[in-house]
Amino acid sequence: MLNHEHKAQPPCFIVDFDPSDKPFGSAHFQGHPSPSGPATAPANDNKLYKYSVKVGNQTLNPKGGVKP
Repeated sequence: MLNHEHKAQPPCFIVDFDPSDKPFGSAHFQGHPSPSGPATAPANDNKLYKYSVKVGNQTLNPKGGVKP
């Protein structure tokens, strides 16, 4: 993680999963203190859940994803 100063708004990053295809209870996470919580996908799930990251006004789409 890069050292950087935080402003009150907006959060320094936002992570979004497709609400209909997410491995966690929530599909939206923002800023450093945003834990994902337990995975809601089945324990033997090998699916790759894609997400996008927004930093400022730029949206980044990682080539990978998350496997719970």
